[in-house]
Amino acid sequence: KRVIESALTQQDYEKVLQLATDGIQHDKERPGLVSNWTRYVYTAHKGLGNVAQIKELSLQLVIGGDYEYYEDVKKLHTTEWPTTLEKLLTDLNKKSSHLYAQIIVEEGQYKRILDYCKAQPMRIESYYPHIREHYYEDVCALFIEYIESSAARASDRKRYQDVCRTIKNMREAGYKIEASGLIVDLL
Repeated sequence: KRVIESALTQQDYEKVLQLATDGIQHDKERPGLVSNWTRYVYTAHKGLGNVAQIKELSLQLVIGGDYEYYEDVKKLHTTEWPTTLEKLLTDLNKKSSHLYAQIIVEEGQYKRILDYCKAQPMRIESYYPHIREHYYEDVCALFIEYIESSAARASDRKRYQDVCRTIKNMREAGYKIEASGLIVDLL
């Protein structure tokens, strides 16, 4: 690592590229290390001005879970952004990546946020502010589904407190009447 950092300092990008490529081959069974080597390859190509490789590597790094390169992906794929975004989101969704949620929120992909919450209704507490305006009834239904399933599983004081907290969040989200009705139903 010191050798590669030294080569970077000296802007010897060809040497960085060679060392990082060797590192990828050597550590191909270790995804975390390969990701680190790939970052060096990216930096070397950036230093060399190899736009095609930078485009490919930045996308690969983001799909691998590295948000740091997302803005580069957007800048480098401006002409084909809708297609690139679709591919990126499809790949991230398959991996259940934490980045998927972050990017669909950032890109205002309201239907995808709703679907993301439908897959696991507990997510509605975090994501309702982004979709309530567009899917008012669906958000309410997700809150109800989540609260009812949480109440059914509640077996101790802590779990009941969690249910109460979620009902409070539902009320604060603008569903006061529905929350009151749900309380009556749960009693």
